[in-house]
This record gives sequence, C-alpha cells and structure tokens, in this order.
Amino acid sequence: MKFATKLTVTMSGILIFFAAIVSYVVYKSSIENLENQIKGRQTDTAQHIMDKVDRMLFERFADIKAIASDPIVSSRDSTPRQIRERLSEFRNHFKTYISLSLFDLNRVRIADTSGLSIGVQHQLEGYWKDVLKEKDFIMDVSMSASLRRTVFHFAFPVKDKSGETFGTVVTRMPVSKLYYVIREIGRIQTESKELQTDLIDKDGLLLYSNYNRKGILKDNLSDWQIVRNSLASQEISTGRFTHGGIEDIYVFVHEQGYLDFKGNDWSLLVRVPIKIAFAPAVKLRNTMFSILVAMLVFIVLILLLLSRTLTKPIIKLRDATIRIGKGDRNIKLDINTKDEIGELANSFIQMNNNLLETTVSRNELIEEISERKQVEEELKVLNESLERRVDERTKKLVEKSEKLMSEIVKREQVEEQIKASLKEKEVLLNEVHHRVKNNLQIISSLLDMGSMQTHNQEVIDLIIDCRNRINSIALVHSQLYKNERLNQIDMGKHIQELSKRLLQIYEMEKTITLDIKPTDISLPITRAVPCALALNELISNTLKHAYKDGQKGKIDISMQRSDGDTFSIKVKDDGIGIPEEIDIDKTNSLGLSLVRNLVLRQLSGKLYIRRNRGTEIVIEFKALKGEIRHEQSNVSRR
Repeated sequence: MKFATKLTVTMSGILIFFAAIVSYVVYKSSIENLENQIKGRQTDTAQHIMDKVDRMLFERFADIKAIASDPIVSSRDSTPRQIRERLSEFRNHFKTYISLSLFDLNRVRIADTSGLSIGVQHQLEGYWKDVLKEKDFIMDVSMSASLRRTVFHFAFPVKDKSGETFGTVVTRMPVSKLYYVIREIGRIQTESKELQTDLIDKDGLLLYSNYNRKGILKDNLSDWQIVRNSLASQEISTGRFTHGGIEDIYVFVHEQGYLDFKGNDWSLLVRVPIKIAFAPAVKLRNTMFSILVAMLVFIVLILLLLSRTLTKPIIKLRDATIRIGKGDRNIKLDINTKDEIGELANSFIQMNNNLLETTVSRNELIEEISERKQVEEELKVLNESLERRVDERTKKLVEKSEKLMSEIVKREQVEEQIKASLKEKEVLLNEVHHRVKNNLQIISSLLDMGSMQTHNQEVIDLIIDCRNRINSIALVHSQLYKNERLNQIDMGKHIQELSKRLLQIYEMEKTITLDIKPTDISLPITRAVPCALALNELISNTLKHAYKDGQKGKIDISMQRSDGDTFSIKVKDDGIGIPEEIDIDKTNSLGLSLVRNLVLRQLSGKLYIRRNRGTEIVIEFKALKGEIRHEQSNVSRR
C-alpha cells in the first residue's frame, strides 16, 4: 500500500471515530434537555388546569354558601313559593346551575326552580349519605333523578337564626362546565394534539379524558395504581412508564384546594408518547449525521490531495535514485521546495554532479562507490526523518481541526438553545400575565353587570367588594407584563395605584386625604397577590366604615422594612374606630376573615389592630432570601 493511501486511511479513521463520539454525546444531551423541557411544560399545564378547577369549585362553594345563608332561604317563615322565587333569582344571577332545590331533613323537596318532584322524598343514595353525616359542604358527580342527566350536585345545610339545621340547599351544574374549563386551559397552555389528559377522583374514577370520552364517569383509570403510588408522598410526580405497549412521559398533579375549599382529593394525569416527544431530537440527529458524512468526504479528499503533494517530491527522488543505479547520469530534478525535501533534492543533484566529474579509475570508482553508499545512507535517514516529521505535523493538524470543529458545534448548539429557551419563557410569561389580567377584567365587568340587575344593597356591596378584589389582582398582573422584570412587583407603585382607584370607586376624593409613604420594596407574584388583596380589604373597609357621610379624614398607608428581615404594612385612619367588642381573630366579617387568612396562611405573618384616635391595622411577615437579595440590589443600583 502506498504511503499516501496509508496516510489518508489513517486520518480518515481517526476523524470517523471522533465524529461518532461527538454525534453520540450531542444526541444524548439533546434527548435529556428535550425531556426536561417537556416535563417542565407538562407540569406547568397540569398545575394550571388543576388550579383552574379548584378555583371553579371554590366559586361553587362560595355560591351555595351564600344561597344557604340568604334571609329568605334560611327563614322558617318563608313559603315554598317565596323560596322558589328566591332560588330562581340566584339561578338567573349565577347562570351556571341547571336547577336549585331546597329539601327538609327528611329529604322531601320543598322548592325547586324547575318545579319538578315537589313534595317527593329523595332516595337515600349518592350525596345524601354525606348530608346525613352533617358535612358542611358536599359535592357529588352522578345522574340526577329529576333532570335525568349527569350533573355536579353541590349541597349545603340551611340553618335558622338560632343556628339549628332545618334543611339542605342543593344546586346542580352540568359536567360540561368542568370539561370546558379543562379544554380551554389545555388549549391555551399547549398546541400538541398528542397530549393526553385524565382527571380522576380519589377512587380512580375517570372524571374527564380528552381521548377516552366513552369511559368518562364509567371506567376507572387503568394506571390508577401507578398514580396512587406515585402521589403517595408528594404533590407532583414526573417520569416515564409504559402504557399499552407505548412508553410515555407523564406528569401527576394532586389537587390542593383553594382558600377555604379543601379540595376533593382529585388527581390530574398529563402524558405524551416518547415517540412524538423526541421527534425533534431524532430529526436533529439525522441532520447532523448527513452533515458529518459530507464533511468527512470533504476532509478525506483534502487529506488525499495533501498526502500526494507531500509524497510527490519523494517519488521523484526515488525514481532518480533508480536511474543513477542503472548508470544514467543525465538527471534533472524539478523540486523547488524550501523544506527538508528541497535540501535533500539539492544534495542529490550535487551528488550526481560530483559523480559526473569523477574519473573512471579504480580508486575513483571505489571512492565513488563509497560516497554513493554514504549518500544513500544519508538519503535514507533524511527520508525516515521526513516521514516522521510529516506524520507528526499531519497528526497535530488533524487534532487541532477536530478540536476546533467540536468547539464550534458545541458553542452554536448552546447559543441556539439558550436563545430559544429565553425567548420562549419571555413570550410565555408575558402571554400568561396578559391573559390573566384580561380574564380578571372580564370577570370584573360581569360583576358590574350583575350589580345592575339587583336592587338588594347587600348584594350590590358584596359584588363591589368582589370586583375590587379582582381588580387588585388584575393590577398585579398588569404591572408584571408591563415591567422588564417578569417576576417582581414594585409594591410602592402598586399601593399608589390601588389606593387612588379605591378612592375614586367610593367617590371620596374630596373628603379623604391619602398619605402614602414611598417604598422601594419589590415582591414576587406569589407574595404580591396576598399583599394586594389584604391592602384592598383594609383600605376598602376604612373608606366604607371609618367615616360618616361627608366627614373629612386622613388615611396613612405604608409598607416598610423593619428588624432586618421583616416587612411591615400599616393602614391607619383617624375615623370613628372599630368597636371594642370586635375581635379580629374571631370576627365573622368576610373582609377581615379574608385578610386574616391571607396573612396567616399565605404570608405566614401576624396581624395586629390598634385603637388610638381611629384604627391602625398592622401586618408583619418575614422576607424570603430572594426578596432580601433583590431589595439589596435595588438599593445598590440607586
């Protein structure tokens, strides 16, 4: 085998070996990164769906609680006709329920918005078993005997003024409401048609499935044992498992409830087949393989040309040596290189010239033979030396080329992944906050429309309070998608906007003065939303109750940092003050109860009330490590 061929084959083998290793490492890395991204997106989707379901069920809990405590419904003196008319008003107001009914303790239907089965005793089955156990709130998915369709049953005890239970309110909501919420959230969060979603109850019954419609409310999830074992000690679980011969990437999320609603112990399963999930990585692998093959072919051609260029002068020297050995002295070498091969060629030419000048005498012939042997030995040494140098230089060149190619490929891949990931996260966060803000504004508008359809001042006040709470949350999300930082809320700016908006809503700009102390505190959304809701309740209560009609006053609002790692929120007025008999830890006021729950449960803080020439309410909670670092960075930049 020729030297050029050996050199080409050796270098090609080395390149193929390293290219195979690089391709394998890149492919495995792409698979791992893609799987982590898929699990992250599936987890976000599952958590968002479950949170939306909990919020919807919490609204139904709040609705039926309000219905059960209505003066007409909870009065023993109300006639069935009055109760039916009042229940019809609630049904027309909420526009969510198919029908509403009132039963006595013997399960006899007293009133119903649809007028069905009046005076008929309901069978002791389904949710009535939990009603007899005197549970406060019961929810059940089953076939309605009167409506003859599958619905959600929500039941709540009705108590008179003395607190004695004398009946049960039952509302019925179509299951399509739940399915609509899950489908809409799933459509917003992901566009993948291969994403499979299952909602199951605590016994494994299939409540919703986007691919097994016939099994809804009939079949148990085939993988329920895997789900139960996976969620035995954690709220969220991810991994792989084989289902029906197909390996899937799955995410399990367990229901956590919302505020006073503790949940129903439901679970959500979101999964996608690995074949579909890893299709981009397989495509990338095939593309890289094609590129590497083309590059290897090109490099082999370059090596072949280079090796022939290096060995061509050596071949000329070999042929010239053969001709001299045969007695031919008229030799000319066309070798003009300035390296060791050029020096060898010059020496060879000089040797030939010397041979021409020698005599044919015996002594000269012996001397010529001796010199020729010496030259041949030198030529051999030079050839060996040249071959070693060529091998060494070629090896170094190949190593540097491989290293450079590897670094270029890795850097380009890392840069593209980072850019794509950052862009995707930024767009997703902006879109989520924008949609949340728009949805909250729609809910606020719906509440405004609802308040115009009733003349009951208590209902109107309740709607206004609910609207203000929603607006305070919408204000947080509005700041998020407008800010450059998508994970921090400027609390100073938020307090200014919230206070002025509430002052305008209650039309007290001319009588009440706001003294808001500036603050540079910023909080993440998980801490900002509870603070915003608590501030909304405190300022609203102050504007509604602290001053008589037309009375002028001043409200001091501040949020400061005290004791190193503690945040303090203060709302102080100079009004008539909260009565001494009101205990903030035991009050039944919805607003103060909401503030207490937000502070104690979500902020893990403390709530104080001070009565001195008015009322001062103080909220204190610990700052998290991330909040401390962010505040310090804000101070250093200023």
